[in-house]
Amino acid sequence: MTTPSSNLIAAHLFKSPLQSWVFILPNGKRLNFIKGVCITSDPKEIAHLNMEIELGHPSMYIDPNEITVSLDRTDPVAALKGRMRLEVLKELQAEMAAATDPNNDMGNSDPGKFTPASTSSIAAVTVNGDAAARLANLRNSVAKVADATVVVKQTGPVPFVVPVAETGV
Repeated sequence: MTTPSSNLIAAHLFKSPLQSWVFILPNGKRLNFIKGVCITSDPKEIAHLNMEIELGHPSMYIDPNEITVSLDRTDPVAALKGRMRLEVLKELQAEMAAATDPNNDMGNSDPGKFTPASTSSIAAVTVNGDAAARLANLRNSVAKVADATVVVKQTGPVPFVVPVAETGV
């Protein structure tokens, strides 16, 4: 006898020697026997089919080795989702166990006071050290470039006309 898994609802299994046929209930609902099997979890349908079998219906019977089945047989996608949930839950529990294991203790560290970085605090770890001297050199270089006179010599044909200022060259 197949026992339902703990997280899925059990359904009754009715079998038939005929592979594909439809049984119509008195209320007009159709119960499909597909590949000789009809699975239902509705108590009214189960009671009516049991009564039909007791009255000797020639096209359906109950297998004593498989009276109930889990609904994962009828809905494989739901069964797969359930299995995936269990796997993910096991992985999370393993990660939590590893994170709280005292053997995995990485020790404590004192973060100290947080100070945002600035050019003067970063200069100590740069190649040349002091930031004030580096900034002064940078300012002098920028000033020299701004004051410099740029001379452009034409070395080849110019594809378009550009007004040239007198440079004395």
